[in-house]
Amino acid sequence: SNMSFEPLFILLLIQVTCVTAFDYGEPAEECYLGGTLSDDGTCQCFPSYNGPHCQQLALLPAETSQALYRPDSSSWGGSPIKASDDQYHMFFANMEMHCGLNSWECNSGVGHAVSPSGKPEGPYTVVNSSLVPPFSHNPTVAAWNGTWYVYHIGTGSSYKKEITNCSGGVTGGAVCGATSVKITSGAGDALQRSEHGDDLGFPNIVYSSEEGATGTWTQRKGDSNWVLNNPTAYIFENGTTLIVYKVACNSSVSPDPKTFCRQFALAVADNPLGKFTSVGTIEIYGEDAHIWKCPYSGTYRILFQGGAYTQALPQWQGHFHMAYSRDGLSNWRITGYASPLFNETLAFNSSIALRNGSRVCYNRRERHQLLFNSDGEPTHLFQGGQGQQPVPGGDQTLTIVQPIRTKATISTVVPVATNGRCPSA
Repeated sequence: SNMSFEPLFILLLIQVTCVTAFDYGEPAEECYLGGTLSDDGTCQCFPSYNGPHCQQLALLPAETSQALYRPDSSSWGGSPIKASDDQYHMFFANMEMHCGLNSWECNSGVGHAVSPSGKPEGPYTVVNSSLVPPFSHNPTVAAWNGTWYVYHIGTGSSYKKEITNCSGGVTGGAVCGATSVKITSGAGDALQRSEHGDDLGFPNIVYSSEEGATGTWTQRKGDSNWVLNNPTAYIFENGTTLIVYKVACNSSVSPDPKTFCRQFALAVADNPLGKFTSVGTIEIYGEDAHIWKCPYSGTYRILFQGGAYTQALPQWQGHFHMAYSRDGLSNWRITGYASPLFNETLAFNSSIALRNGSRVCYNRRERHQLLFNSDGEPTHLFQGGQGQQPVPGGDQTLTIVQPIRTKATISTVVPVATNGRCPSA
């Protein structure tokens, strides 16, 4: 890693990293910090984790996998949060004009939905289909000091010409093509490498200090569409904010910056709005990360999607991975790295078990986001999903959900995920 840090940021971050909601004992490296090691050498996993070495997410059967499904529209992912009135909210990428996911650079905006039933898994109902207009995409929400901060990519201004002839949540033959505005230098950020000390500036964000569906939101455009690309944020008690975002892989594993290879980088600011400064890359490769602090151990985790982006990298199976770090800043490692078995690096697989005993399988299961309870435990995994066998040319997507084991459900036995792909029909 080319990681190095400014002393000020280290001080801001480490002074609030030691508080945990539970006392489960010292997390063991043999268990990828997801559990403790027994005298007989076996791992005793914390509630969120599963597998012989606590390398997987402990996912429970779902009542329904559909958190937000609209027959005439497409959504992609969803970032949930619970309000002080116990209502559940979700911020999602909404493909406007009834288009599908292939239209995302033309039609994606940030939408806001709520769960009228009061159930965290929904189903969710849209209350604002264009909280941030196109182009905006991949929202992720974090709360601090009574304010909700929704980070996203895209400035909320036109990037590529909107497609208007879609129907049924499918883009069809329409193509999201050339940009409708002049490309600025910032548009290349998606492929920029991250070096220590880069002044990244301000992220694309919309925020509100009024919880609920009718609050007033303030949108602040970032320095480009792609600044802090596909961010995920952890806000510490003092307001210091750590963002994980994607950049092009470092030159040692991917000499050609035009090669499709994605690596994660870290950025910090002394408040959620920025300015953000890069503190370097980590040796984790992929995209669409989601960061949280494990309440059982005080360590940090990310869910992410990635894999064999280049032959120079470890050939991690599938798209479903988890990584961990003791301090959130250094020594990030993928769970399962020490095992010769490919499936040890799988955090979960492509199918969702239902409570009626059946399973539903998604050909795409991406944009991992978590819902947390008041103790900081992750209770549900939200994602963008696409069916096992999409209609040829069809690109309709929805927001899917699956519960996660918590302390309250620790007695539930969770099968170990063994395969990263949907079974062939």
